[in-house]
Amino acid sequence: MSSGGSMGATEKIIKNKGELSFVNYNPKDIVQNIFLRDIACDREISKYISDIASDIINSARFNTNTKGLLVRENKTGSYIGALTIKPSGYDLTAAPVEYAVHKKYRYSDKKYGSRILLNITDLLFMNRSISKIVLEIKHDNIASIKAAINADFAIDYDLAEQFYLEGYNYIPYSLNNRDYTYERNISRVKVK
Repeated sequence: MSSGGSMGATEKIIKNKGELSFVNYNPKDIVQNIFLRDIACDREISKYISDIASDIINSARFNTNTKGLLVRENKTGSYIGALTIKPSGYDLTAAPVEYAVHKKYRYSDKKYGSRILLNITDLLFMNRSISKIVLEIKHDNIASIKAAINADFAIDYDLAEQFYLEGYNYIPYSLNNRDYTYERNISRVKVK
């Protein structure tokens, strides 16, 4: 299956910064649907990535409060990942973000995970009503933990306690708007 992006009129680009763009999911775009079906079948992280793909599709189908975006590499036009931004059940000014990088790009030297986080951070913090971005990462997902740390996220101990008490098996990493500076992104992630 191809993970190439369509450059058609049906795409609405949310952010076109440097090498990555965030593209609104369009349920009528065949290439996007093929890409989502392809990543949903990823066996390495099957349940998690399948849930992200389903959330993106359902956000358009049922007009939910979840925002589903595909991540496209501008140079090649290929979709490399997907992400969702959901309303928070624990903090109305927080933006929980879930993202996944396609298996074809996951282990490249381009650090797509960190780059996606840095770019989505810029986009979300332009909206001053968002106080923090939260990532919910499984304890054994070392690649996502490294990407979060590279993008200046840290364990949110207040949320970790809440998650523990509720039996939620994720470690919350967060970045507060007050700790954020745009300048950190300019030369932060070096691409080989």
